[in-house]
Amino acid sequence: MVSWPSPSFTDQIAYIASNDLDVRSMPHLGAVDGMGSYVGLFVQTSSGTELTWLRDWEHEQTYSNDLSAVPVTTFTRADLGLTVVLTDIVSPDEDVLTRHVEVTRAEDSTVTDARFIAYENLSPSLSMIPELPVADWALDSRNDFLAVYDRDRNAIIHLHPGDRHVINSIIKAADNGDGDFGPIEDLLAQAHPSDEDIDAFVASLDSSYESGVAILVTTEPPPIAFQVGGDATPICAKVDELADNIIALPEAFPGVPPPMDLNVASALRCEDALPTIQSEHGWQWRPVDALADLDDGELSGSRLSGAQTNGVLATTLDFTNNVAEANVTFAFGATTSEAAAALATVTSESTGDRLAAAEAETHAALGGAALPDPELGERVMRVAKRALVNLYVGRDREVGAIVASIARQPPYHLDWPRDGAFFSAALDVAGLEPWVTQRAEWMADLARQHPTQGNFLLTPEVPFDPDTGAQEFPAFAWEMNYFADGTTGGPIRFEIDNTALHIWSLALHTAHLEEDERAPFVESLWPSTKAALDLLDRWRDADTGLPAPANEDDNVELTSGLHSASTVYTAMLAGSRLALVLGEEDDARRYLRTARELERGLLAQYFDKTHGLLIPATGRDPVPGSGPAAWTVWPARIFESGDARLEPQLTSDMDSVMPKLRGELEGGVYTAKPILSAALYGLDDGAKEQAREALRLLADAATPDTLHFGEVYVTTSKIGPTWSNRVAPPHIWEGILFYMAAMALTDVTPFNADIDNLPLPELPAEASSESTDDGGSCGCRVAGRAGASGLGTMGALGLIGLGVAALIRRRRLVA
Repeated sequence: MVSWPSPSFTDQIAYIASNDLDVRSMPHLGAVDGMGSYVGLFVQTSSGTELTWLRDWEHEQTYSNDLSAVPVTTFTRADLGLTVVLTDIVSPDEDVLTRHVEVTRAEDSTVTDARFIAYENLSPSLSMIPELPVADWALDSRNDFLAVYDRDRNAIIHLHPGDRHVINSIIKAADNGDGDFGPIEDLLAQAHPSDEDIDAFVASLDSSYESGVAILVTTEPPPIAFQVGGDATPICAKVDELADNIIALPEAFPGVPPPMDLNVASALRCEDALPTIQSEHGWQWRPVDALADLDDGELSGSRLSGAQTNGVLATTLDFTNNVAEANVTFAFGATTSEAAAALATVTSESTGDRLAAAEAETHAALGGAALPDPELGERVMRVAKRALVNLYVGRDREVGAIVASIARQPPYHLDWPRDGAFFSAALDVAGLEPWVTQRAEWMADLARQHPTQGNFLLTPEVPFDPDTGAQEFPAFAWEMNYFADGTTGGPIRFEIDNTALHIWSLALHTAHLEEDERAPFVESLWPSTKAALDLLDRWRDADTGLPAPANEDDNVELTSGLHSASTVYTAMLAGSRLALVLGEEDDARRYLRTARELERGLLAQYFDKTHGLLIPATGRDPVPGSGPAAWTVWPARIFESGDARLEPQLTSDMDSVMPKLRGELEGGVYTAKPILSAALYGLDDGAKEQAREALRLLADAATPDTLHFGEVYVTTSKIGPTWSNRVAPPHIWEGILFYMAAMALTDVTPFNADIDNLPLPELPAEASSESTDDGGSCGCRVAGRAGASGLGTMGALGLIGLGVAALIRRRRLVA
């Protein structure tokens, strides 16, 4: 994945991995050789020559230090006597990636000479479809535009203008028209474009094409050979494979609904367009694929290609005392001149200075963050630090948005208000309040302003408004997720917990601000916050007083369970505190009354007196260790300190978690949720002590080298035990939950700042019905009608990733 201009925006490289169930047994996760970008060596030995790619060598990966975002990968080929250290450096002030290799040759190595080879299949793209966040990779057969070698800058230029071939709607996604490629057409129509004509074309790029995406690729030392090729990578064959695997799911897992309509999955199929475009546009210049051009060890030197392109650069390796160094450098900008300026700035610095600047930036951002008690152990400390660094990497510095993961497959490169609420809480705990303020201000204007019925292809399940009876997604809710420019990301339109948890995070953050900062902060966000609170206040079932059906979590089905009840209760308490900050006493009391009604209804419906535990939905058995149960403890805090129901719930949750972490079960998902609640409110010699042990075990479940979590971890061996982290690693939320659990074991005070610093209003004595003994209605009055619920499919290309990931999470059908 190569994202630009920030983590939530479009992927700029052609790379599609497999979704086969046995994908982890495949080389390169099933991606074919022409995809992605990788480096290698062309070596001369006493036995002859060999082209060898580093990704096929034995390797280990880490980071340059615990608070660094610089990956360092060490590759070894014992038979060649070579060790290569690859360091990936993103410059903090320029959009430039430096991939630095240091090649060490053993004294007895048979290698007499070597060249550094850099292959890339960049696919510059501006494609971004609202509610369908996969256009930048699933449509890569149509995302590329042109590439040309610039002799003056010794660089391949990849360019995609902003006004051509941009897929920004479902209609355009279905349109296979190739369009016009502009001035490059005249050059490609020639059998052998001259260097002079190509030089003139390069000089006119910014005046000939609208600004969009420009990427310059070069080597240091400058390349001695190059090839700008016509990409022959079978991208559409890989897309067809994705569709086939989705269509095969019902047979592989009978009774499990597929993540999307199978007819839609079939419609994903495509044909690689380059040969057709070349023929229909009369292009005579048809350069050989860059990767294929390496077969004989020589590069043809093509300078130009259109539609689908790839490139190779080669440069010398000069050994001094058996050590040689080289870089391949990628510079990004909206125009060629912008990318070139960034490249010139960075390449004027030494690689060592680039590394030092990247490390200094992360340390400046995170060096003052609160960290866990060292008594929890060195690995817990390192994993907690890595969680903060991953959040730093996933943050858009311009607006403060934070993605769920930098992963594109599945598409988690979006800001979920739900995930972000916990990110904001963690940043408040860490002492990084300005980041929280920035994100909150960005979110304020993103709530939906008008009701909508959604897109019938993407959102077949539409709720009924409990007040009006209209079948529509209501105004004033935050969407499923967002790109950093505010564009709606996913298709699930009323995740009620998204809106509720975002409001809770605003109250917690307000409590962390200095007293004189609180009212101005709340006032600036109050219009959207109050509108959302009023929506949650009225969106209730007339019979139970609990939330009317909506989307809970990332589920297309319309339901009402503990998930929505606990989060809406939390939001109403938070709203009451926020209203009182502004002196809005009537609103504060109204929200508090609603919270109390929800509290009674929640306990009546979702506390199973037989087992003494919470249940996720009416008629269900308790599910110890579940997210909704953990959230009912915190942040909902439905059980006050000393409540006899609290410790049994926490103990049950931890009893369910421990076998997973000991490797006795198949694995786990979001294990840190119950650990966090137990760490906060468990008894020292009970659930809290279990949380301490669980946290140390969970630290071991992180990837051994890079200390990452996936959304799911799977037990691969009970000896040890050992785990495999899956679904969007590095998964920022699971990492942040780990950090928060470690901090909860260190000091609970920051987690209760809203209670400690933001009072609730006094309510006058009033007659209210308590919950019935049989778990029935709370007796609360709520106007309107109950919403309908039902099953539905996501039914869209966008759910290749989202749907499969949700299926994996719910069913744990993990390869």
